[in-house]
Amino acid sequence: MRIIHWNISYNCKKEKVAAFISEQIADGRTVICLQEVTESSYDCIREYLPEGCNFVYSLDYRKPGKYDGKNRHLGVMIIIPRSMAIVESGVIERTVFPDRTAFAKIAYNGAEYIILSLHSITGCAYGKSKPTQFYAFAEAIEALRPDIVTFDANEPAKDHYDIFQMDFFDNGDKGEGARTFFGSLSSSGLSDAFAINYDKNQYVDGQPLATSHILHGRIKRRYDFIFVNESHIVVRNCRYRYDKGCELSSDHAIIVTETIEKKCLEQ
Repeated sequence: MRIIHWNISYNCKKEKVAAFISEQIADGRTVICLQEVTESSYDCIREYLPEGCNFVYSLDYRKPGKYDGKNRHLGVMIIIPRSMAIVESGVIERTVFPDRTAFAKIAYNGAEYIILSLHSITGCAYGKSKPTQFYAFAEAIEALRPDIVTFDANEPAKDHYDIFQMDFFDNGDKGEGARTFFGSLSSSGLSDAFAINYDKNQYVDGQPLATSHILHGRIKRRYDFIFVNESHIVVRNCRYRYDKGCELSSDHAIIVTETIEKKCLEQ
């Protein structure tokens, strides 16, 4: 299975993004998780998808209301090829913005996998709502026990290959909300796909392991992640394609992770 995570950006060039997604999903083994998917981007992506693809779109579950602003029109989308089937799907209800979450239980090659995709709000715009959201994310991780989690965390402040060595922004909570969320991933058996095969000798204190987003002032961050359950999923490689993401009109990297079921290696 190949896993792609990408915050496509609310103001992306929809046709370019949709064409790329259509190309990637055509191999029959790729799961794609997208963030900041507006209704118009969703419609465009659907038009480009090959026949038989299935998808989950968070705004189908938590529809924007009459007085909702643009911030309630940024959905999460999970797309799977026709070789996979969706058994169950939904959003995380017990969070500040359910519309920025989506999960799907999928059937593939005789096994079932739970995939969860999340998009964190920013601390600069939402203050103490950000840690409240992270506590809800942690609760969802422990309840769903997903096999794959992809997310744009708008964290950490300081990156590290050991999540317990990361530093998080103080949103009135000294970073405790984000710390709890990342800790829940580890306690649920999930590992940072990029860090699994990362050469620790390359680590530079204060620098991100890879670049997924660049802030104003040219500050590089790794805000986007794929976590997998290593007990049955083996990560072959994980790449952050920041330049490709920008070329396609986003401001976030496309994360591409190649995996294989552990049982396949044991046969």
